[in-house]
Amino acid sequence: LSALGDLIAGIAHEVNGPLGVAITAESHLAEVFSDFTNKVNGKGLTIKAMKHFIEQQSATLPMIANNLERAKQILENFKKTATEQVNIEPERVSLNEYYQRVISTLIPLLKRKKANIAFNGCENDMLTTLPGCHAQVLMNLVRNSIEHGFVEPGEHKISIAIQEKNGTFVVDYRDNGVGMAQGKQAQILCSVEAFPGEMAEAGLGLSICHRLIVEELGGQCTFLPCKQGVHFQYRFASMPLTAKGE
Repeated sequence: LSALGDLIAGIAHEVNGPLGVAITAESHLAEVFSDFTNKVNGKGLTIKAMKHFIEQQSATLPMIANNLERAKQILENFKKTATEQVNIEPERVSLNEYYQRVISTLIPLLKRKKANIAFNGCENDMLTTLPGCHAQVLMNLVRNSIEHGFVEPGEHKISIAIQEKNGTFVVDYRDNGVGMAQGKQAQILCSVEAFPGEMAEAGLGLSICHRLIVEELGGQCTFLPCKQGVHFQYRFASMPLTAKGE
């Protein structure tokens, strides 16, 4: 809920951008239209004025349409992601497409630390799974990287790669943040108390990821050794479509 609430604030800010551009463009177009109307009514319309009106229409209308479409897409992606986290039911999905959609909703969070995500999908990506679980895992992992990994200045990067082999999907999540002690990595997956104070929030996020991957997706997860940041890997397989409906 904390991660979702954080995302809502970011989405609201993100939507303000294209809506602001569309409102400004519409206001300008209204002025041009008013001026054009006055010239028509006053019988002072010239070829030059008509060309100017057409030019303004041609430039401004696509700007309004593109920015409204962008705002609509942001809201639709967020709505789908939020709904799937509440109604967790098995669905047949394209894993690549779903992960890319979830990542697009996390852009407001990434902008806080000027972080970028590089995503690489797999070829055979169709499976039956619980999409909402994947959204929650990704949201918590990215949020932890931003809040607890990217605490020092620099070029912040996250990479997410999916591989499929014999029906098993493996997701590699890496960041180049400050990382954490290897002794704490195993603890934090199962215990919120592994980190005291403010860091308990990271423990809660990762213990939630562990529960979702193991108990809901029937998979496995672990931290792998890396020179910088964290390398979190989880694996899972396709499930029967009726698994949660029985």
